[in-house]
Amino acid sequence: MKKTLLAILLLACLTLGLLVTTGCTAPRSSTGTDTADHGKSINVMITIEYPRKAKLAGMENIKFPVEENTTALQAIELFCSVSDIPCLLETTSNTIVGINTVRNGDFNKNKVWKFSINDGSIRTDASEVHLKNGDILKWTYELDEAAVAAEEAEKAEGEADGDKAESDKAGDKADGADDADDAGAEADDDKTNNAETDD
Repeated sequence: MKKTLLAILLLACLTLGLLVTTGCTAPRSSTGTDTADHGKSINVMITIEYPRKAKLAGMENIKFPVEENTTALQAIELFCSVSDIPCLLETTSNTIVGINTVRNGDFNKNKVWKFSINDGSIRTDASEVHLKNGDILKWTYELDEAAVAAEEAEKAEGEADGDKAESDKAGDKADGADDADDAGAEADDDKTNNAETDD
């Protein structure tokens, strides 16, 4: 009797487990993609160009499926994850700061990871650009013009401050010489006044 009751209990647990497991999966569409959780799948081409000094083989036009409305940032993160390539993201600014072993500023302090779509320069964050079917997403390690411009402006400001300091020093010297001339003239006046009173 105990064996029968135990067998019935075991069979009930297995049946319940099977129902729970199969009941949790979403129905599949005829294309094999989940219709409940995912949007339409699109294909993009991904290229990663490393700097020559990194001595890493680049990846060119790798066909990669993503969901419709995927951003350029999401696509590179997913691509790197699937390809076992380390991808470093600065979460506060939503920028890529490293791909594989190459981080921003590694080979040149003013070079960073930038992206383009269909070989067009993009001035928007990668987290705001949505990809379309057939887009070519390219990540390259290149000069950050904004950083260079800021550095040049800072350098020019420093030089201007240096010129002003030199000018101030020269002015101070001239003022000192004028003060000495004034003191000498006052001393001469005092001598003249004393000579006149002695007469």
